[in-house]
Amino acid sequence: MARLPGAWLVTPNQVQRYSFDVDSMLAGQPKVRELWDEAGDCFVHLFPQSSSKGPSFRLDSAIFASSAPLTKKVFGRLYSVSDVPEYSQSKGVSRQFSFDVDGNSGNSIGDRQNEVHLYLEVPLNGTATPATSKKSQETPISEDAEMMVDMRNLFGFLTGQPLVATQRRFTLFAIFMRIADNLHSYEFSNMDSSTFGEIATTSFEKYAEELNFEDVRASTEKAVEMLLLGERMRCIGLYNESFTHVVGKHEESQDLAPSVYKQLSATTQTRLSRASMDLEKRLQNVKALCTDFDMHSVFSGMMRSKTVDERRLVNFDVWKSSCLATRKFVLGYYKARLGSWPPKANPKKNQLKTPGLNRVVLLELYNDLSGMYDLLVDRSDLTNRTADGVLLEERGIDPPRVRALRHILSEWDRASPPVKPPMPFDTPILPNTHTPQADPKMAARKLRTDEVTRLLTSSHNPSVSTPFVQAFQQFERAQAKNCTSDDIADNRYGQWIFMYTILQALPMVVIDVPAIRFYRGVEYFLCQASRGGAPWARDNGSSQQWYGIAGSGGVVSLPSDVVEHSIEGLYRRSHCWEMAERWSAENPIMAAAVQEHQRAATATDSLPPPPEVITDDIAPGFRKRSRAFSNFSGFSIGASSLPPALGSPGLRVDSRSTSPARSKRESVINLGLEAIPLPRGVSPDRRVMTGSTAVSDYIPGPSGRPVSVHVTDPTKTFDAILADVEGQQQQMTAGGKKKK
Repeated sequence: MARLPGAWLVTPNQVQRYSFDVDSMLAGQPKVRELWDEAGDCFVHLFPQSSSKGPSFRLDSAIFASSAPLTKKVFGRLYSVSDVPEYSQSKGVSRQFSFDVDGNSGNSIGDRQNEVHLYLEVPLNGTATPATSKKSQETPISEDAEMMVDMRNLFGFLTGQPLVATQRRFTLFAIFMRIADNLHSYEFSNMDSSTFGEIATTSFEKYAEELNFEDVRASTEKAVEMLLLGERMRCIGLYNESFTHVVGKHEESQDLAPSVYKQLSATTQTRLSRASMDLEKRLQNVKALCTDFDMHSVFSGMMRSKTVDERRLVNFDVWKSSCLATRKFVLGYYKARLGSWPPKANPKKNQLKTPGLNRVVLLELYNDLSGMYDLLVDRSDLTNRTADGVLLEERGIDPPRVRALRHILSEWDRASPPVKPPMPFDTPILPNTHTPQADPKMAARKLRTDEVTRLLTSSHNPSVSTPFVQAFQQFERAQAKNCTSDDIADNRYGQWIFMYTILQALPMVVIDVPAIRFYRGVEYFLCQASRGGAPWARDNGSSQQWYGIAGSGGVVSLPSDVVEHSIEGLYRRSHCWEMAERWSAENPIMAAAVQEHQRAATATDSLPPPPEVITDDIAPGFRKRSRAFSNFSGFSIGASSLPPALGSPGLRVDSRSTSPARSKRESVINLGLEAIPLPRGVSPDRRVMTGSTAVSDYIPGPSGRPVSVHVTDPTKTFDAILADVEGQQQQMTAGGKKKK
């Protein structure tokens, strides 16, 4: 039986081995075919000059431009070719190493001047090839041959050629790990050490795409290997994708791939541990709520109090009864749909592999309740709440039931850490009933079935019809049987409270990290990202980004991942926030209202400027930003001829547009920060800049760039940052009055 080759070309979905002639390469025979480019200007020698062996590769010298040692080796003696040994034409190389397909040598001075030589002098120890075992079908190769294959793979990698496997390194993971070692050994790097240079980065990204490295869903071992490979190859895309998957199955990763896991850097292991602990805390909170939808804490605040003013006008008992009825409906729906709740892996009832409240189950619950939200939400009533709770100066504007509802929702959002930002549109549509003042008898009369159907249908938004939404509509009609119009409205509030509490909890685990590529069918959670940038970069890879502060003319520089992966950033990517942006863009009246809010937010523009600014002297080309532009970024629209929304019927948000606290409420939707382009000539650092002042207000940094004397505390929340800026403005206002 024929033996398998000791070295072979690696191909995707490899069925058979295609032999690679490593013996000829070891013997010094020139011209490795796939690495011989007739247009290349660099001849790569794997043997010393004294060996009388010719070059092995002919390549473009640009491929190792990111390696300082190799570049110095080549271009330190750019035109010194007099000491290059002569080779006969039979070896295929001329004295000047200008070789063409026909074997004719070029003798022009230009050819000689453009040719360079790279002598790597691979250390060979001359060990013999191991003896062949009679039982083995493999053809052994020597250590010197392994070394030659490693060098061939390095240059094959840089030029995008197929790689070569051996008995010692027969997996793609092992081959690329060796390539990473060689790239590190020859000091390939870009300016900040975040990559191995453009050529190596581009080449690896193509290999990773073709070989499907990032899809690690089916194998825990592969997930850990790709995380390590992303770290060693300095590929942030592969690193981030694999990191998220490894966190989702952290314990399993340590158990199934302990040797690979231990090779991860200390920074990566620390990040994995912290992310895993954070995920576990999130899951504990979500499971405590969703295992049987126990939300007793909702009823322990205002709804339990006997002394609040709202109790005289709001029937909290009906709200609670409706909320519990909705809970019973949802539990029954999922028990029928999945066999039990929490579901068990049951091939007859579901396609789950992991029992319990896994990602697939909670994502289905989240999508179903999102459909219910779209059906019931009042898309014209923008919330007047912030993460700090209801704005007390505006509580009198809301009707009693709306005021009570928002107070209850704020209590829930702040009941347990982390504090959740309120939904942009946080109230339901109420059935369009007659007011008691207009017709008391009609309001107290129990409605007929056809009247109930018309009333409920009129209080629904056009929505995508899903099995859950259809089941809910049937439940809602059954609950409204023999009810008055006020009873139906109270039922709606109870249904809304149930839906809101679950929808506000689930984003913490079901909203995947941004840019995750492979997520379909994954039952473990993908909500934890690597924070802090590339762990191998010199500055730890923590990239900065400028953000405009809503309600002021200021900007702040923060690490981009601090904003992107924060609680506020996570909720900004959730369904309710994304739909709020879409509805506002599609609704001309709401868009006009937003413009009115922006104009109202500029009411304080007459204040003296705060003590810091980016001027054209510091950062030429930095675009000036008005306060109106820095507010409400997610809803900003261009110049419009739309009439003011004040007085428009059915749009309650306009009645609050002139409030002095409007600029704070606008951060409910865009969360107070808007990413803006980096000013030309200024590197981002942690500072806040507002207003307009002179260059002398800045302290030059070590690189000559301005550094603010006000350093941002990275542990502060965005609301705290906004409060600091407002405080500075008030101090400046007071100071200006005293001077007068």
